[in-house]
Amino acid sequence: MEKSTGWKVPLLFCAVVILLVGALQLWRSATAPDVTPLDADLLARADSFHINLPADERGRYYQKAIANAATGFQPRSQKDAALRTLYETAIADKRFDAACTAVTLINDSELREKLLDALVTSASGDCATLPWGAFAARAMRDPNHQNRTHSLLNQLWARCPRS
Repeated sequence: MEKSTGWKVPLLFCAVVILLVGALQLWRSATAPDVTPLDADLLARADSFHINLPADERGRYYQKAIANAATGFQPRSQKDAALRTLYETAIADKRFDAACTAVTLINDSELREKLLDALVTSASGDCATLPWGAFAARAMRDPNHQNRTHSLLNQLWARCPRS
């Protein structure tokens, strides 16, 4: 009678990898700095915003262009460059919904963080658009960067008149 033992080694290898990844995730979450929460009113206002690109003709243009830029058989860097161009066009048009959509699809984390920061800066010019900055800040992945941005947004929101 032949014994089949070829499945044990790969199974043990997978178990070790899973344990290492879990330990690394626990270590990262334990050592991550606490992020300042966004002001409750600002967060509620940002949560009330919805990205509905098909609602108008310009939005449908952005929806189609973003989908075309993010898909296809191109290198990731070309997709990121196309999405960045759409992001910049959307910021110039003050279409923060399209800019948020485009920037979150960018794969290069450094570029994405830089563009999210620029989106926060663009949205910070007016109290009506400041919640889009909160929308962008929630998409940031670096806790230190997110903490600084949340603090800035809270300060700017405190200066805005309440209606």
